[in-house]
Formats: sequence, structure tokens, C-alpha cells
Amino acid sequence: MLKCPPGIARKPGMTRDGKKGPIQNRLARSHSVVDLFKVNAGVIRDLITNIALTCPNAFVLIITNPVNSTLPIAVEMLKKHNVFNPAKVFGVTTLDVVRASTFVAHALDLPDPKKLKIPVVGGHSGATILPLLSQCTPPVTLTDEQRDAVTYSMYYAGCMIGFRLTRNTRGTIWRR
Repeated sequence: MLKCPPGIARKPGMTRDGKKGPIQNRLARSHSVVDLFKVNAGVIRDLITNIALTCPNAFVLIITNPVNSTLPIAVEMLKKHNVFNPAKVFGVTTLDVVRASTFVAHALDLPDPKKLKIPVVGGHSGATILPLLSQCTPPVTLTDEQRDAVTYSMYYAGCMIGFRLTRNTRGTIWRR
């Protein structure tokens, strides 16, 4: 099993998908927001080529951001070398599930987010990520305001940390 975390970390002003969001528009930096994708896509391309040539039967876990963009690159490189097995290539975004549970627990003032299980679907970026709050186990009831705050927090969780916009170390939900 091979875990693929290489690449560059996001810098202030970058999103996982290389696009500018509302925060980045206000906090523009001198570097390009597409640097993350360009560098990490190249790293994944080269790494997966080497995996295809040296250990083509390995299980491959892609955690390199932006996962929803680097995973398809990995798949295409494995296909190019005729070693693609869809049962052995995974995009890992457990972080999103942990964040959803944490944001809901804090919204409801619950002491232990680990007791909540909330599936998250969509891409690993703000525009497409969606916590399936109705599928939470155990079931929870959120007000419309709490639901919107949790969903918005999921959209911009990476930016909140990157820009240190959270209000305290407990991960207070960031509100618009």
C-alpha cells in the first residue's frame, strides 16, 4: 500500500482547486493561486508513473491536494501504463468527515465530535463539498442558521485555518 502525500502545502491565498474565493480576493498574495495545482499535479504524474513501472499491483492512496484533481491524474497515468485497477486507487479525504463532525458538535455544543458520523460528498473543495447532515448518526437537529453555518464552514475550512480566522482553538464556526 502506497500513500501519496507529496507536493506543496497551500499558501495563504490558495484554494485546493487553484481558484480564488471571496477570502482570497480580499487577501491577494503575490504568488499564483494555481501553483498548488501545477506543482502537485506534476508530482503525482511523476510519482504514479514510477509506481506503475515498479509496483503496478500496489494499493495507492492519494492525499495530495487538490485530491479531487490529483486523483484523476493518478488514474489516467495508471491507465496509460495499462495497470489501472479501480479497486486499488483511492482518494482520501477523511479530513472532511472529521471537520463536519467537529463543526456540528460545536454548533450543538456537544462535548465529543467523535461520537458523530457525518458523510461528506462532492469534491474536496469549497464549491462542491457537501456534508450530508440528514445522514448523521446519531441523528441531529440543526436550526436553519446552524445548518447554514456548518455548511459554510465546510466550504471554507481550509481557508479558516490557513488565514487563522477561527476565533479560538476549539474551532469555533466561522460565520459570514
